[in-house]
Amino acid sequence: MEDDSADDSQQTLSQIAQKHGRSIVDMLIDIQDCAVPQSKSLRLLERLECIQLIDYPYDNPPRNASTGEIIPPRSADDPAVEYRFMRRRHVNILRDFYITVSYTWLPQDGEDLTSGRYWIEHRQKIGFDVSPVRNTVLDRIISAAKGTVEGTTRPIPPLWIDQHCISQTTTCTSADCIHEDCREKRDAVHAMDVVYSQSSLSFAPVSCYFDSKDDIILLIDMAQPRELESIMEPDHPTDGNPSYRIPTKAILAIKLAHDIISDPWWTRAWTFQERILSRSYLLFRYAPSLEDSIPTWTRTCGYIKDQLAIPSNTFSTPTYVLCEKVLQELNKLAEGDLDTLRDDEKHLLGMIHRIKEAIAGSAESDATIRLMPEIVEKKGIAKLWDRLAIISNCCRFSSRLEPLELLRQGHSISVSTLALFLLNGEVLDNQRERTTQKASNTSVSRYIATQFLDNRKSVPWWSRDCRLSDVVLTTQGLRTRGHLWRLGGEFKLELLSERPSWKEIVEAFQNLGYTALATNIQEALEYTGSRSSRSLTSQLSHCHSVSHKSYMRSIEPFLRHRCPIRLGRIWTPNQPDDKSLYLAIFAYARKELTCLLNYTDEHYVREARMWW
Repeated sequence: MEDDSADDSQQTLSQIAQKHGRSIVDMLIDIQDCAVPQSKSLRLLERLECIQLIDYPYDNPPRNASTGEIIPPRSADDPAVEYRFMRRRHVNILRDFYITVSYTWLPQDGEDLTSGRYWIEHRQKIGFDVSPVRNTVLDRIISAAKGTVEGTTRPIPPLWIDQHCISQTTTCTSADCIHEDCREKRDAVHAMDVVYSQSSLSFAPVSCYFDSKDDIILLIDMAQPRELESIMEPDHPTDGNPSYRIPTKAILAIKLAHDIISDPWWTRAWTFQERILSRSYLLFRYAPSLEDSIPTWTRTCGYIKDQLAIPSNTFSTPTYVLCEKVLQELNKLAEGDLDTLRDDEKHLLGMIHRIKEAIAGSAESDATIRLMPEIVEKKGIAKLWDRLAIISNCCRFSSRLEPLELLRQGHSISVSTLALFLLNGEVLDNQRERTTQKASNTSVSRYIATQFLDNRKSVPWWSRDCRLSDVVLTTQGLRTRGHLWRLGGEFKLELLSERPSWKEIVEAFQNLGYTALATNIQEALEYTGSRSSRSLTSQLSHCHSVSHKSYMRSIEPFLRHRCPIRLGRIWTPNQPDDKSLYLAIFAYARKELTCLLNYTDEHYVREARMWW
């Protein structure tokens, strides 16, 4: 059994070493023996089990899987309650349309806890079992799913919900047993990230309810970045001593955002993963009288009765920016001393901090790979060691650690997190000008946040290939494999026009003798990959590739700002310099050198393994 005392996330590295009576290095070396590849079950993902709403089968009435009795269309105790039935069906995650459900078992205060309206087909096809999921959750999800096929003859899409699509009982808890039910649950849990990331949509029925037209218009304004300036417009004199020193609309927006993030959905680690990895939509209920207040652009998922569907990032990203703007105003008012703020302003400051903590991980916020442990540690979780799986999935690591084996051997969860980062090739940033406190006096999550290289800060995309490969931890350090690059002289950008086209760049490289690089760029520009044409194996790889053209677009800001560019070739001892061997483009940005394109594979554009 797990013990709360095993959570050492708030302890420093020195305290952890003292507690275990061993050095951190020795602990890391032992922990790596618990590393396993981040594999996914192809059988499970090619035949993903979902559930789908059906009409009452009068020709073959459903039976209770436990008692064998026929289940009537309506409740015998309350004829007003109409039962709803869902059959199991299998989908291919790369081909079929399906919807994932993101919800918490813990309800919001005041939420209706009633269940029992829904009957789910037994996994052995021997009848139906009553669902323990709250009726309100399934009602709202079904309503939203209907909206996706509104005006068509297509059936309601199948749903994937963990309570019914993952086996909830297992024979044992061993990490490597051969029981069929245990193996099936392990495979399903390990594949949850792919299930959510490949789903067509993911619905999160949050508890916030709108009965005011002003509130729903404010929410819609908050979801549009262009409206942020109007929200921050002052509505009181800025001189003298006004009663409100922060714009009233901004205060109302912060309070509304705080009400929204008060739902337990924002506080749980598993729903955080679901939000990060999927096309997640927040479902907000509103009073029927507000129907005419809902603009057409919010109907991206189709018409949903009495519910507003807004992408979670469409809410989170502008809200994060709004919080930053209000925070700046509060800091100006405080003049460096927050104690000088009024009580209402201090209360506003507290709400801002809670909002930022809840929505951390959203696009354009402060979420990067190196901050993932700190974010996940602040989220609630039933099983402490599940943190490792969530961090690994959100960071798209190619290796994971077996939690049951780590637990059995009595390892530290924090040091295991550090090992996870090192084994997956995350790079320590050892610039001499960095000033950080002594490593032994910091927690592991803070050490990772401050000492690991922040790829995303330096380049305009989230780089997951800028990692060391095949890492082995030793007492001397890391042993890894990769390419050493030899850089040529600086490429003269004056040879190109101010805003060069890729055709012009290809011609320039060709004329200068960089034939291989020119040819590969041309092939990349002509490449048209599609989801359906890629193999299942490549889709499931944790080093997810993006299209060649998106890589090309990533380079354009460097060219537009005329950053110095150098070309590179793989270094081989005693090999003479030959322009036809150059396969990579490097650019300087903020005194750092990054590899923009690396053509070490014949038909695949990859990012650099390392920064110099």
